[in-house]
Amino acid sequence: MKKIILIILISFIITGCDAIYTIELKNSEFSETLEINNYDKKSWDNGEYPYSQMIDLAGASSVATDYRKEVPELNEKKAGVNYYNINKLTENNNLGIKYQAKFTKEEYKYSTIAYENALEFSYNFNNKYININTGIIDAFAKYSNLNNLTIKFKTNHEVLENNADEVKDGNYLWYISQNNYQDKKINLKSSPEPTSETLNVLELDNDNYFGASTLIALYIILGASLLIASIIIFFKVKNSNR
Repeated sequence: MKKIILIILISFIITGCDAIYTIELKNSEFSETLEINNYDKKSWDNGEYPYSQMIDLAGASSVATDYRKEVPELNEKKAGVNYYNINKLTENNNLGIKYQAKFTKEEYKYSTIAYENALEFSYNFNNKYININTGIIDAFAKYSNLNNLTIKFKTNHEVLENNADEVKDGNYLWYISQNNYQDKKINLKSSPEPTSETLNVLELDNDNYFGASTLIALYIILGASLLIASIIIFFKVKNSNR
């Protein structure tokens, strides 16, 4: 059976859906997430190709993260090829699908999701900057039932240039719809290296352990607290012996 990947999936949706594409650049590595959401329950089981069935097929698919190695006609994983982690979304009256992957700085330029959904996707990096540019997001031209797409970029690198619609809580946001996609392009430039430590104070790492920077901060706070307490006790004892 021919597999159903995200590009094919969108074209079968009877009513509109919304998508969120998140790119996180952290410590010179990329995390990529695409969520496709549909909150219209009436549409889930309608039509010749019910949306719910398409979601089930998409969840069982194997999609290569590198577009050069992606073969839509095949649904078998090959050795040496990285694949998206695909999960079905069923919470909060939503029926959707989520694609997730990680890339090095060298690998992200071959992202299947980015390459398949944007015209003229361009990615470059050197020792001065990381640069991401696109033409129009042509997923809207291909799939008229895609209503809205939010692109979210977050990073601990310095952002040097951007044309985001909004910057909120450290997130750079582009809001794209059927009405404006022909006028929307992504332009983003950041520093090649992070501007701060990986972990903030009291932040856990991916294994739920405190990182080195967090432990150093805690030791400093603890040491300062003990020093202050010792000074206070010393003066109290000294005053009481007078």
